[in-house]
Amino acid sequence: MYVQFARERFWEVQIDGEHIRVEGVSDRNSALKKVYEERISCPLRRLAEAEMAQWDRQLADLRAATVSRTETRKRGSLGSRVSYEMAILTFPDGRTAECAAPDVDRRILQEMQARSGARPSLPVPRVPNDIVFEWAEPQGVTAVEVRRWSGWACEPDGSIQELALDGSTPFQAIPFSEVTIILNRYSALGWSVISVSEDKGLYAGVDAKSEAYPTRMRFLLSR
Repeated sequence: MYVQFARERFWEVQIDGEHIRVEGVSDRNSALKKVYEERISCPLRRLAEAEMAQWDRQLADLRAATVSRTETRKRGSLGSRVSYEMAILTFPDGRTAECAAPDVDRRILQEMQARSGARPSLPVPRVPNDIVFEWAEPQGVTAVEVRRWSGWACEPDGSIQELALDGSTPFQAIPFSEVTIILNRYSALGWSVISVSEDKGLYAGVDAKSEAYPTRMRFLLSR
């Protein structure tokens, strides 16, 4: 089995008592905008799309239930009378309406609009320019950057188990004590470490400009 420990860096947005993990962003505003898009803009679009689909279904039902017949009529004075076709529509509620034969679809659309209003439109999503001032602060939404070590174990059956770390070790340091406690726990169950590997990155901070440091440690265990 594998046991690995890795440095994690992500943003955590708290909204309505829920903690949302946001990855792939570099600053607080980007984290807030991503959550705003997922929690506010996307649901509004989905709601509008559902309303549009329902309106379209109702229009299709109205067209299917409306009876249309055509009459040939004449207009004009004697000697110059012109024939034309009129459509007589009978709606599901029994009311009737007349229109030129080519305008049947448009007349049924007008009837639908009179009954249910105009077809809903898809809202144009707008993310506030000042996401903090316009949305986050008034709604009590906070965003904090999280830097920590996390641990996982890949069990022999392929399942992944998260290993709890208490977070007391600074992000820039290796959590030796916590790693030792976890490995000793597996040792008591008969597991032995047979291989150790690591990935490295560059650390930049107040105490160093460019210094190599471990970003991930992997332990292969066997019994």
